[in-house]
Amino acid sequence: MIITLAFQKIPDDNIYSKIFSFLIKLITKSKYSHVEVFFKSSGLFVSSDIRTGVVIKQLNPNLSNKYDYFDIEFDGRKYKNLEKYLYTINNSKYDIKGIFLSQLLHLKSKKSQSNKKFFCSELVSNILKKLGLVLDKQDYEYSPELLYRELNAKEII
Repeated sequence: MIITLAFQKIPDDNIYSKIFSFLIKLITKSKYSHVEVFFKSSGLFVSSDIRTGVVIKQLNPNLSNKYDYFDIEFDGRKYKNLEKYLYTINNSKYDIKGIFLSQLLHLKSKKSQSNKKFFCSELVSNILKKLGLVLDKQDYEYSPELLYRELNAKEII
């Protein structure tokens, strides 16, 4: 099974996306402000952003040049359990407290993190781990840039 990670480098056109993207890039010293995942085999798109929280939608085939795309191959047998899990967290809220504590203040306490709220890189790290990928950090410690760097250093992407 192949999944695609999409790392956003250019914000959406609305003013809120531009401001939030600028702040994330500034704080994390990154070229990426957001990350999401596509499951091509099932046609699903999974994301978490400040406006919508966690969403699972049918994949829009018009991929944007605002993103860098990377394919990762996984054992497809783990996907069914993952899909069930994804639907349990669908419509979860965006983890504003978690992103503030972990990315801005760099606090590393599991007690301050929620299992029902996710910011984008936290969600994608969680998904990758459920598919069997071994990552070095806790889900909430990842910014899009840190996730990209680790996957790139491990030659996964």
